[in-house]
Amino acid sequence: MRDIWQIAEEDLNLIKIQAENLYQQLGKTQFSAQGVLLKNDIETRIEKILRTQQENIASPADKIMTYRDNKESVNAVQKNLDELKNLVTQAAASRGFLGAFGGIQTVAIWAFSRME
Repeated sequence: MRDIWQIAEEDLNLIKIQAENLYQQLGKTQFSAQGVLLKNDIETRIEKILRTQQENIASPADKIMTYRDNKESVNAVQKNLDELKNLVTQAAASRGFLGAFGGIQTVAIWAFSRME
C-alpha cells in the first residue's frame, strides 16, 4: 500500500536521472555552468526530501507537515528541471546553422534599420 504522505522515492530518483541526462547534453557549451548549478540544486533538494521523509515520522502531524514542505521542494525541483530543459534547447539551437548565424543576422538587420 502506498503512503499518500510521502513522495515516491522512485519518482525522485527518475528526476535525478533526468537532470543528469540533461546536464550531460549541455557538455562543453556556454550553458554548462548554469546547468551544473541547477543539477546540483535538484540533487540537493531530492536528498533533503528523502532524508526528511525518513526522519519526520514521529507523529501523523509531523508526517503531513513534512509532506507539505517536501511538495514545495518538488515544485522548485520541477522548475529547475524545466530550466535545464530550456538550456538544452538553447544549446542545441546555438550549435545549429540558425544559432550560429542568427546573432549576426539580428545585428545586421538592426544596423541596416538604423541607416534608413
